[in-house]
Amino acid sequence: MTIAFNSTFRTFLRIVMALSLVLSLSAFRHTDIEGYTDPDFIDFKFDTVVLQLPNASIDFKRHVVKRLTRQLKKKGIRVLLHDDLFAPTREWDQQSSAKVYELHGVDAGIVITLGSSGSDTTPGMVMYNATTTGATTTGFATQVTYAHDYASFEIAIVDTESMRTVWVGNLATRGSGLLFVGAKSTAKSLAKNLVREWKRVGHLN
Repeated sequence: MTIAFNSTFRTFLRIVMALSLVLSLSAFRHTDIEGYTDPDFIDFKFDTVVLQLPNASIDFKRHVVKRLTRQLKKKGIRVLLHDDLFAPTREWDQQSSAKVYELHGVDAGIVITLGSSGSDTTPGMVMYNATTTGATTTGFATQVTYAHDYASFEIAIVDTESMRTVWVGNLATRGSGLLFVGAKSTAKSLAKNLVREWKRVGHLN
């Protein structure tokens, strides 16, 4: 009886693992972006940018910096971090900031501000497998959960010479499943879609 019981349990585990794999592979992330270029900056392009994420968590900032730097590097763009150039120990006026920009050859700033975000899990199907021996029934129940997340951002490109806004846009992204949920997936989608949009409107080659 023990051998049959173990065989049934192993079969059940294989089914659960297979189902979990199917759920993860059927996951997705969808991202929408809408942006506008100022008419005075239709042909604006940049070579060195300062990246600023004023209200991002340390973990999320790390993911965005990594992903966006990688995407922009493919386009020949150098990325510097705002906090590395402007120590938060004091206030930086426009004149002091201009000197820093000139020193490092910065021609644009990218500001990414988090709007709203959240995550949740939805209970999925319950798998139950039972074995009956005589008058005794022994079973195993496993519930497969499905994860969801969402985030929205406001993004701006600023010309550091005139301090005017070149491009402003909103990006909203949502994911579900197991593979496409979390800070890393959100940052990857954010970076990929921003660079694609900037190329489409002519700010990147």
